[in-house]
Amino acid sequence: MRKLLLALLVVAVMAMPAFASVQNIKVSGSIDSAAVYRENFELGLNSSATRDEVQNLFLTITKVGIDADLTDNVAATVELINERAWGVDNATHGEVDVNLAYVTLREMLYSPLTVVIGRQKIVWGNALIIGANYTIDSAVTAMARDLSQQAGFDAIKIVLDYNPLTIQGIFSRITDTQPTLHTDEKSDVNLYGINATYEIGDDMDSVVEAYVIKQVDHTTDDSDGDEILVKGIRGSMNPIEGLNLQAEVALQTGTFVSAANTHATRKAKAVQLMSNYKIPALEDYNPVVAYTFSYFSGDENSTVTASDYTAWNSMYNNDNAGKIYDALFDESNLIIHELALSANPMEDVTATLTYAKLYTADGDAGTIQLQQTDSGDLTRNVNTGTHSLGQEIDADVIYDYTEDVQILGTVGFFKPGDVFNYDDRTPAKQVMVRVNVGF
Repeated sequence: MRKLLLALLVVAVMAMPAFASVQNIKVSGSIDSAAVYRENFELGLNSSATRDEVQNLFLTITKVGIDADLTDNVAATVELINERAWGVDNATHGEVDVNLAYVTLREMLYSPLTVVIGRQKIVWGNALIIGANYTIDSAVTAMARDLSQQAGFDAIKIVLDYNPLTIQGIFSRITDTQPTLHTDEKSDVNLYGINATYEIGDDMDSVVEAYVIKQVDHTTDDSDGDEILVKGIRGSMNPIEGLNLQAEVALQTGTFVSAANTHATRKAKAVQLMSNYKIPALEDYNPVVAYTFSYFSGDENSTVTASDYTAWNSMYNNDNAGKIYDALFDESNLIIHELALSANPMEDVTATLTYAKLYTADGDAGTIQLQQTDSGDLTRNVNTGTHSLGQEIDADVIYDYTEDVQILGTVGFFKPGDVFNYDDRTPAKQVMVRVNVGF
């Protein structure tokens, strides 16, 4: 905490020479403390363990931000963050990182144009493709990387507001492997994209969004590089009162480069269908039912060859955070059916019960990769000819204690399906309690 306060003091002192041009300053922040218990996220005995793994973790994420409105439609935002586990005392957990740091230039050159430069949040649509940048490291990534709140992009974003049409263009440097002088001209990971959103303005509040995204990775091959080109479209409408329907379809092309420098042609696809209906009964409890179908193609070939590579790359997806299956499985070779019912059983309390059923989408390999929240992937032998990955039940409760304080609780249970061998069918469980204070 002393380091966080010291860092804020340094920022304030650095800003003093420009004080006369500041029109307005807003200081905000949050303290998010969580108790996390997890069990059997390896879905069976780890080869090096004698019994199932458990995790009993307490952590606090502290954020302090400064938003300054300057003259001539210029604004600056800085947000500092510290993510640390309780009882861990080392330099990494004492770090204060820059979570956000960007400048906003409104009406630049002419009125519809806004330019945003620096580390910023970028979320397109429902975050199916772009929602969070998980390449940023923090102290908690070695323990619970899915709970980290550092997800900004180092980017330049251009926004053209032609209401009801909004166009965004982005360039982001994801990875810079050689920031110093070097002989390799291409050795980085760069992300480019353009997004157009149009509000039709009809009685159904219809919205259409189309995007093109390209990522080029030269870290393994500085000649051709691993290239992902995504073209997608999303639509949203409210056909009747209380009902929202959405659909999104995306295709991936480009070149896949394996670790062995084998090249293949990308031909992957993703589909997501969403519905959300406010039930016109028991209005005092505000019941809402939601269903989401997600499909992410897998590789139809057991090995990477010079032929097509059909596995979907999840890129910067961030649409199922907090679920056990989201922590265990990458959004690739995956079908998800998810049904949720939420209500307000009492004032200031929202309760949600969610059921999800998961299947593999394509391919029939003899192994599967399980992500682990505190390390890399685990390889599990699986049964061929089966597709049921498992099912999950989650119960979530949010209590708005005051306007500034939220208390959140979640209990999750994931039961592995027939894809896993009998010895690898130990259910995964998690319990989380969080207290979040925002100011």
